[in-house]
Amino acid sequence: MDTNSWKKHLLTAKFRDAEFHVQDVDTGIGRRNIVHQYPNKDVPFLEDLGLDADELTINGYVIQKQENDHDYFPARNKLMAALKKEGPGTLIHPFLGTMQVCISGKARVVEDFSRGGMAKFTMTFIQLASTTVLGGLEEKKLTLSSNIYDSTVLKEIKNESQKKVDDSWLNANKKNLDTFVDKVNTPDLQFSKRGLIADCTKVISMTKQAIESVRGSIVSNVSDALSILSTNLTNVQNILDSPYDFAEWLKTTIDVFLYLVGIDTDEKVEGGTEFGGWSNEYKEDSITLDGNTIPTTLGESVVNALVELTNFGEEDTNSASLFGGILDPINITTKNRAQQSLNRLYMVNVVRNLALASAARVAVRINFTSYDKALEIMNQIVDGIENQLEKMGDEAADETYLNYSLKDDNSDMYGAMEDLRKDFVIAMQSLGVSLAVIVDYLISPYGMTTLELAYDKYYDLDRAEDIFDRNRSIIDHPGFLLGGRTIKILSE
Repeated sequence: MDTNSWKKHLLTAKFRDAEFHVQDVDTGIGRRNIVHQYPNKDVPFLEDLGLDADELTINGYVIQKQENDHDYFPARNKLMAALKKEGPGTLIHPFLGTMQVCISGKARVVEDFSRGGMAKFTMTFIQLASTTVLGGLEEKKLTLSSNIYDSTVLKEIKNESQKKVDDSWLNANKKNLDTFVDKVNTPDLQFSKRGLIADCTKVISMTKQAIESVRGSIVSNVSDALSILSTNLTNVQNILDSPYDFAEWLKTTIDVFLYLVGIDTDEKVEGGTEFGGWSNEYKEDSITLDGNTIPTTLGESVVNALVELTNFGEEDTNSASLFGGILDPINITTKNRAQQSLNRLYMVNVVRNLALASAARVAVRINFTSYDKALEIMNQIVDGIENQLEKMGDEAADETYLNYSLKDDNSDMYGAMEDLRKDFVIAMQSLGVSLAVIVDYLISPYGMTTLELAYDKYYDLDRAEDIFDRNRSIIDHPGFLLGGRTIKILSE
């Protein structure tokens, strides 16, 4: 038996076009697992977010030898240049084969003359998918026009992402509203009716201010949304006779944001407005909402408003929402007051959770033009969900209600919101394949115009406007980009 037969299969190590020798390789593989430990639960929950990126740390070297005329400098310089080059590159691994990788952090270079002259490299690479480029984006490109999702593949990705979040939204709404109906009974509502009317009035007032803050909205939609809220305010006395009616009232109040962006409407809505601070946002002052694609400014503004609603119900002005929503404290001195406080707690959590679920449903429909903006919106919503989960966890651990033989059981709400967070992250990561990354671009010393840059970089003169809009804080005029200045542009 040839005990060295494996050596016959070894390949010459190379990164990009720079060859080197390998001393040893340390490979990290595994999955992205997060352990969640819930209040009053003895068994932790393991959330599997999929495969983790394979990480390879290679200790390699170039050395003087007869083949390079005993001069290793050219090979050293070539490998250093390859490691400094932007973007992913091809790595030929001696025994794992060819793969697309990206350098992770800094490579270390140690030069050793004691053995006749050599440069030792410690390089850490992240393995990418074969079609992946820097930023986790696939090379199925992706013109940044309003037709960004026109290809069959991207349409399927978007439809699947929307369906995943829509299903999670439906489940979250059901669990939240079912918990509310199950935990609140009519006698309790009647006892605290006066206080609940005041709280509901705050909900409507806060929601109206949130609607009025939205930029890029359509006049008719805003008018209809405000009309729905006014009707809800008028009906608030009647809905407190039944937990079912109350739950439906809460859902209708938050659903106005979905109506505002065209979700769940039967027909397209066209128009334009300067309502809520929007000015010249869309060409010809016109947008079309079909429930599947939401203009960036409108979608981002609605998400901001919905996430802001998660501060509803605070009793401390320091943590209040921009739109108000501060509630007067309830002094728990009797069982009836404890039940009143618990009723309010369920109402507050329903409002917050429905708002976050709706924000996720809006986000997966936004017509993002950059990976960075999509990531920003995703993190904003995820942070909101995680903050709300922490609040509900703290509430469940509060023993105040136990003194009156009552318990805050929000486990179904908690689980539904946790599922929503997971599904939303997966959906947004899928949508990221169609988006370009924002990168730094150094303007040539001679200066140039945005039109020149748009043509040189993208072969698309229509991109000049995007370049100017993205850098308004440092560009005075689109006709002159100051030489030597670094601006932000899209990678593709």
